[in-house]
Amino acid sequence: MSITYLLKIIPMMVDTGFWLNSFISFERALIEYFNFHLYASRKRSLVSTFILIIIAVLTNLPDVIGSSKPNIKKISLIFGYIHRLVPWFLHVISSLFVLTNIARRKVYLSNQNNYWHVWFQQLSKHRYFFIPPIVCMSCHIPHIVYTKWVYNCIHFDYIASLRTYIGLTFLFVIPFTFTFLIYVSPSNIYMSEFRNSSLIGRSCLNIKRRYDQKRKSSLSETIITTRSTSIVSF
Repeated sequence: MSITYLLKIIPMMVDTGFWLNSFISFERALIEYFNFHLYASRKRSLVSTFILIIIAVLTNLPDVIGSSKPNIKKISLIFGYIHRLVPWFLHVISSLFVLTNIARRKVYLSNQNNYWHVWFQQLSKHRYFFIPPIVCMSCHIPHIVYTKWVYNCIHFDYIASLRTYIGLTFLFVIPFTFTFLIYVSPSNIYMSEFRNSSLIGRSCLNIKRRYDQKRKSSLSETIITTRSTSIVSF
């Protein structure tokens, strides 16, 4: 029973994280496209985050409790689609707004007439905007199909059903397990900020520099030894 409840709580936590990520993308669109003030919104961000967590918990309670009433199941199904689809669309649309504004600014500053050529250039340059929603939705779709359609239509053996549910739940949480690989590493800007600002990034950069220095020194010693050997042989 404890595993079953844990597997029901995990999607609620993932939904909350998915909403938070979409809100971050939405705020970036407000800052980029509508010149929204960044530093004046911290208190508002904290309040909206708290409200979002409360709403996510309340709307996932029917799944956690496991009510068998038809009306509760319909409400749970509706909220499930909202939690999966709305953040995804919000993330994608916000990224498109940001990309469009960047392309417009580039066209205005460079006096180019081919807007769509510049737009696709910026899409190639900022493709990391769309990696998180694509990965998240790719990992969410199997879980949605199984929990909302297949599980209610086909009767599996309990053990087989539980194993399938556990496997799809692990797939469901992959985007938030490998956050660094999905959100940070695809972007050169974020990686540069990570190397220069974070403690782990600076430590990794120092290790890499020491390794490069040792490699260069050993290579120099090898070249000097080879030259000395060749001179002596001559």
